[in-house]
Amino acid sequence: MDDAPPLPPDPGSCLEVRLFYVRLSPHAGGAPPPRLALELRPAAPAGGCDAPAPSILLPLRLDRHDAATGEATYVSTAAARLAPPAAAFEVADHRGAALLRGSLLRRSGVKADDSPAWEIDCAPAAGAAASASAFEVYVAGCCGGEPTVLTRALRLATPEEAAGGLVRRRPGALTAGDEGDNDMNTSNMQYPEAWYSDDDDGQLSWFNAGVRVGVGIGLGVCVGVGIGVGLLMRSYQATTRSLKRRFF
Repeated sequence: MDDAPPLPPDPGSCLEVRLFYVRLSPHAGGAPPPRLALELRPAAPAGGCDAPAPSILLPLRLDRHDAATGEATYVSTAAARLAPPAAAFEVADHRGAALLRGSLLRRSGVKADDSPAWEIDCAPAAGAAASASAFEVYVAGCCGGEPTVLTRALRLATPEEAAGGLVRRRPGALTAGDEGDNDMNTSNMQYPEAWYSDDDDGQLSWFNAGVRVGVGIGLGVCVGVGIGVGLLMRSYQATTRSLKRRFF
């Protein structure tokens, strides 16, 4: 007797990506790439009977470039649906050289009210240190009708730190108690409904949401000891009085 085909994934368990944002800090005097490319590779469905969905290729356009610091921000607002259990991703420059590789993973055993249902991890590709000294990845979307924000910030080692590789990436969600920790990793944040604002048209601007979070995270990565996470937390807390959720 043949085994029954696996059930399709529950749409409520899928990650609906609405924004993918990458910030990089080139080395002093270096020019940022004019554009980046994002490839999302969905995993094969559970059971192994079906082939994985085809890769999703999305351009990341250069949106902002700070001439003073060299920091560059790349954004894609194309929508993509990622089914569990996971999806790999790769960010490459305009010449096709990989800069970052990572995964978006559905957490196992989560309940409906668990936050967040997905998590992110990533690492620089071999040779990425030649292009940049720091990276930040930001993914905004929703899962099961709830807004989801996943972030990862990486600072590549200076020559003095080369023996230890990357600065330590601490797992877990951002908390106020992390203030002053320079080895910052903010990941897998799912914010309360009061932590979102709408734009002039009354609808959430996913790009503005990304910049709002990204600016704080970028400061935390690049400025140094004592102000990174604390500044990020205070900047959020100062705006919660006027923020309201209007996603759908």
